[in-house]
Amino acid sequence: MDSRNIYIILVKSPTVPAKFIRFFKREKYSHAAIALDKELNSMFSFARKWESFPFAGCFKRENINEGVYKKHSKLPGIILELTVTEQQYQKMIVQIEKFKKNKKIYSYNYLGLIFNFFRLDYKRDYKFFCSEFVYYILNESGIIDLKMSRIFVSPQELLKVSDKVLYEGNLKTYLMGTFVDSVV
Repeated sequence: MDSRNIYIILVKSPTVPAKFIRFFKREKYSHAAIALDKELNSMFSFARKWESFPFAGCFKRENINEGVYKKHSKLPGIILELTVTEQQYQKMIVQIEKFKKNKKIYSYNYLGLIFNFFRLDYKRDYKFFCSEFVYYILNESGIIDLKMSRIFVSPQELLKVSDKVLYEGNLKTYLMGTFVDSVV
């Protein structure tokens, strides 16, 4: 059976809201995204709609060298590699295309962050935060099941989905192709 690799990107985001989340959750990473390619050209998540305004979020295609990340020369993170079947990959593509096609109905789940913090189970159909979205895509595609509600999935929980670390360090360095501080 044919297989493909997909990538989970976890970031220690340098933004003020991310620092706030890390402080209260006591977790290393504050942002999660999913990528279809090793070069991170097709990377998706829920994040800021506008660089300078943290209180409006949406589904978006992300780029480590644009938006809020553009301002920072260092972007600590980890890239996990998962091998999936062709069927799982195609299901994932269908799910991501659904978000792309209907992106106007989806928004950032700010209330979900509060529910996550207090461990209150409450899903909102068209609202997601970053790690909730990544888990939703993986779960709906039959790739993983963490046996928990998507609202409880933080970036740290996503570390459990793969033992294969493709890269850990400054994601800006990874994208430049130098891999200076890679653990691989």
